Amino acid sequence: MKFCCSRIALSALAFATCTFAAQAQYADWQHAGSLFILTTPEGADLSAEAEVSDFPLLVRLDRDWFDFDQAHAEGADLRFSSSDGSRLAYQIEHWDKQQGAASIWVRIPSIRGNTRQELRMHWGKQGAASESSGASVFSPSNGYLSVWHLGDDVLDEVGTLESEDTGTESIAGLVGKGRHFPDGKGVYCGDE
Repeated sequence: MKFCCSRIALSALAFATCTFAAQAQYADWQHAGSLFILTTPEGADLSAEAEVSDFPLLVRLDRDWFDFDQAHAEGADLRFSSSDGSRLAYQIEHWDKQQGAASIWVRIPSIRGNTRQELRMHWGKQGAASESSGASVFSPSNGYLSVWHLGDDVLDEVGTLESEDTGTESIAGLVGKGRHFPDGKGVYCGDE
């Protein structure tokens, strides 16, 4: 089992906004775009033999290339799919429309080395309820026992452990928010 508090991400994502005929399940979404996972030498530079399964990939949105006004508040209408249209689990860790920034974890079934893999993003559907779920992205099925993003709420995203903040402070982090742990303060997760 993995125990994860750190940030792991392939930093080689390219984004192209476009409108295209989405698969039938996303026909009601007004907007769609493609992101590309680059594991070629121009990107993460993984060997052709490399393959990672069920990887939580960090996707960052920025107002310079994503129009937050087209999406619902807090990104409730956001969805991700593979190039073949299969739904992908995701979790919105941070969404700040006013600042024009978001951090989203997407569970990628397979990332292969030395390739350019398409990831599709869909948004702009009236009445869409959020499907953001940390337990679907980080779970025992892909090796995560517990995960804390350490933002405003101190909780185990997998739901395995109860967490009690014993005096940490919210601060700006590398990905969204973080926590400062003063001497003698921390996150208590039980005795076992």
